[in-house]
Amino acid sequence: VLVNAALQPRVSRFHHARANADFPESFRNDPARPERLSDHDLPVAYFTFPGAPTLTLLGPNPMTVECGSTFADPGATANDDELGDLTAQIEVTGSADPHVLGTYVLTYTVSNGFQTTTVARTVNVVDTTPPVLTLLGSSIVTVQKGAAFVDPGATAIDTCAGDLTGQIVVTGSVNTCVVGNQTLTYSVSDGSNSAVATRTVNV
Repeated sequence: VLVNAALQPRVSRFHHARANADFPESFRNDPARPERLSDHDLPVAYFTFPGAPTLTLLGPNPMTVECGSTFADPGATANDDELGDLTAQIEVTGSADPHVLGTYVLTYTVSNGFQTTTVARTVNVVDTTPPVLTLLGSSIVTVQKGAAFVDPGATAIDTCAGDLTGQIVVTGSVNTCVVGNQTLTYSVSDGSNSAVATRTVNV
């Protein structure tokens, strides 16, 4: 049994399967019976191999990330009984885009040369933050009866969807021929969350 230098430390023991012992010792002195003179005892070599390395994720799994924020992979650590710290050998595949809603999977893999350990992390990019809806001008406006009223409008921005000003919906109207308080309601949605603002117009 031949082994190279790298394998030799893993040899745990060597044994012979005694095939010749199946024949009686009296055959040894019988020139017509060569069985006890055979060289066919079978060599058996035993080897030990390491188990799979341990791979531990840092941070939560699954992991929730707010859309529009930054995502930093918490990473992982790896250890092997024989080779020690293998953290630097971890390979990560997959990515997560914190600006796009969805579920992403990061796969961490490490090997000790004999066995490989793989662990997956799920990253959920969610949107729980409503848009910021800002009225232009004052939220309370006074208009003389019969005068023209021009709505100053509003702007809307969302950390995930971006500029939503063009998506603002205004309900209500102002009739300057009627004295009293009249309300305009501004609303906008990012597809997951909504924002509402009101403007009071005193005629």
